[in-house]
Amino acid sequence: MQMIVGSELKGPSDGGWMDVLNPATLEVINRVPKANVEDVEQACAISAESQHLWSDLTFDQRKKVLAQIADDIKANMDDIAATITAEVGKPLGEAKHEALACASTFKFFSTLDVEEEVLNDTESVRLSVIHRPIGPCALILPWNFPFALMGWKSAPALLAGNPLVVKPAPTTPLGNMKLGNILADRLPKGIISVVTGADDVGKALVTSKHIRRVSFTGSVETGPKVLEGIAASGLKKVSLELGGNDAAIVAKDFDLSKVASLMWSSFRNAGQVCIAVKRVYVEEPLYEDLVKAYVASMDGIKVGNGAEAGVNMGPLNNLPQLKVVQNMVQDTKDNGGTIKFGGNTLMGQEGFPGYFHEPTVCTDVDESFSVVSNEQFGPIVPIVPVPSIDDALDRVNSSRFGLGGSVWTNDMELARRVSEHMQCGTSWINTHMIVEKNAPFGGVKASGIGRELGRWGFEEFTEPKTIYMKK
Repeated sequence: MQMIVGSELKGPSDGGWMDVLNPATLEVINRVPKANVEDVEQACAISAESQHLWSDLTFDQRKKVLAQIADDIKANMDDIAATITAEVGKPLGEAKHEALACASTFKFFSTLDVEEEVLNDTESVRLSVIHRPIGPCALILPWNFPFALMGWKSAPALLAGNPLVVKPAPTTPLGNMKLGNILADRLPKGIISVVTGADDVGKALVTSKHIRRVSFTGSVETGPKVLEGIAASGLKKVSLELGGNDAAIVAKDFDLSKVASLMWSSFRNAGQVCIAVKRVYVEEPLYEDLVKAYVASMDGIKVGNGAEAGVNMGPLNNLPQLKVVQNMVQDTKDNGGTIKFGGNTLMGQEGFPGYFHEPTVCTDVDESFSVVSNEQFGPIVPIVPVPSIDDALDRVNSSRFGLGGSVWTNDMELARRVSEHMQCGTSWINTHMIVEKNAPFGGVKASGIGRELGRWGFEEFTEPKTIYMKK
């Protein structure tokens, strides 16, 4: 499969090809070019030269194109979902949901009305604010939800009138290439590029003089490197979504019949969700019963190849992430923690050739354990007893992370107080991982800067411009 440079398909210049593996089978399912710095700079330069072809269209004309893209995604839903399952590893049903989520993002932004804001209008003066395009935007994507997140970033950026240069994660470029081809068919020539490669491609993209905006989703460790690259190459607007260590705070009055909802908030996509519940704090009177109910609910998990019927948890996407989970399990054991469920690597066992790991629950742990204090990004979750809700809130807020969090209780007054005081970008009450297109999404502290989705996500891809008219 070729990359896209200035809306045109292009093979490798001198970097050769990269194999794309199915993480469930470890079979090579395709290959993509390994772009070099010259490929990246060519894509960025074409974007800058072509911007006017898109930004000169009216707002309504751009909205119409976004609606057509949404329809194109739906029309190719089965093929896209199969590709997502093959390269990411998630079950086919989840892959279809991801493709639909991307389509709905384009549909949402195709209906967004952003009007000129009049601040003052008198007999002598009219003061207003409009939103103008920034210029070429670099979109750097992760491997856990590559298709959906390309939609999150590209739909508002395009609505604002910006050209795009997209860098997929090295392990999951295929779905992004399919979406890139859909965009190339609908957009003026030069407005979309998708360059495939490793870290050097991302660095070249961030530091290009043509790029005016960087939107990055990835690890806490990589985020500061993106900022360093921007600082070294000139000022650019930037947003960073850097993952989290989301906590669920469970009150002693929690209805245990709803425990499956809490459990799946940890294990969807094999735990590879930035806003998955990665630690559970529960008031001590309910602790033993919650652990039993939580573990019992895990009998409904079937691990396997996501393309197979009945499977609802696939493999880890890549070997380094599998090793992260393995190391956390071993650290838990070495430091006196208890594995209440799972704990074993399945890779290499009969029927599990790929990066499979059992869903795992840890107890007898606290913040001194890596599994509690760090983001696992895999199918492992600790359950920690606390003497009070306020103690749990203190533990949550002492973390360097701040993406999302939830509180589970029948006491709505308590729930509202706790949710308001959680230091995170999104708080949920009696649920988790629900993201709405018309609400802002993002983190605080080490979990990132900036917001995606809603009018807030659109404004991130614009420059507000003040117009002062003397009558």
